[in-house]
Amino acid sequence: MTTELSIVDDYPSGAAFGSDYFSRAARGMIVEMGPDGPIERPEKVVITDRELDYEGRICVGERTIRHLAHAFNMVDGWRVERVLDDNHSLRDELVDLSEKLAQASAQIQFFRDLEQKPVKAAYVSLDGREHVSKRAAMEADAKTLGVESRIVLDAVSVPISEPAPQEVPS
Repeated sequence: MTTELSIVDDYPSGAAFGSDYFSRAARGMIVEMGPDGPIERPEKVVITDRELDYEGRICVGERTIRHLAHAFNMVDGWRVERVLDDNHSLRDELVDLSEKLAQASAQIQFFRDLEQKPVKAAYVSLDGREHVSKRAAMEADAKTLGVESRIVLDAVSVPISEPAPQEVPS
């Protein structure tokens, strides 16, 4: 003898009492805790192959079936709790990784901002004006000094150094 069950979205017109056979409750909503909070959905209806004389077919709502499963210890609560704990730990890890990624991205952007862009060489002539090339600055120096530009171009640059400390006679 095989029992045929059908799972549908609503009580059929031939359902005994037109509702859940055991609780006489109309179709309701199932509230489950999802990863982002409560999820609400309409309950399913199980239609059995049993018919009562003058009443109709026996139909049972999902809420009643869940209640009976818990009453008969047919639901492994520890498995559900373990899955929920795993889910929470994974979400915590996701938040930590997301924060670390945001910090790393901010640090990378900070270092990019610190990188120096290529410095344009600016040459300053004696009159204080900036020039793009060294030769142009030297030409301006020659003009300022009133000498031939070849003299300035042939001159050897000497770095400015601080004078050596002088000894004080004792």
